[in-house]
Amino acid sequence: MNRPIKQNNLLDHPERSPHNRRLRQQNKKLRSLDRPGISRDTPLMPWIIADTVCAEASRHLNSEIPLQYIDALDAKAERCYAAAGTAKLQLGAKQYKLFRQHIRSRDNTGRAYLHAFMRHWLYAFLTRDHRKLALRLPPEFSVGRRVAK
Repeated sequence: MNRPIKQNNLLDHPERSPHNRRLRQQNKKLRSLDRPGISRDTPLMPWIIADTVCAEASRHLNSEIPLQYIDALDAKAERCYAAAGTAKLQLGAKQYKLFRQHIRSRDNTGRAYLHAFMRHWLYAFLTRDHRKLALRLPPEFSVGRRVAK
């Protein structure tokens, strides 16, 4: 009649262990901080495209573009992409969603779309900060078209 007494051993229920509970809580925090990113969702790397666009403008102008614009273009692309996931009643929510749809397209149109937007943004940044440089760029650059040189 001596039955073995079953103890509440953590090995019987590993999911209840304090270590696993802590890991689950950490993962939950990480998931809440997890924001959509272009390089995570697509094979595109926006910092490389930003570098390419700045180099293209530098070649056309025969002068260096300040390096701060590479980071600014990358951040702007990530912000617009992330805003599509959070835009509900926000003004311009439709444009953000269209931006995300175009970036996620299956062929090279996403890359071309990002290049075009970064050219447009760079022109706007240069117009704001270095107007003389911006005026030396052709008007096609301001609407995102590639400038042949």
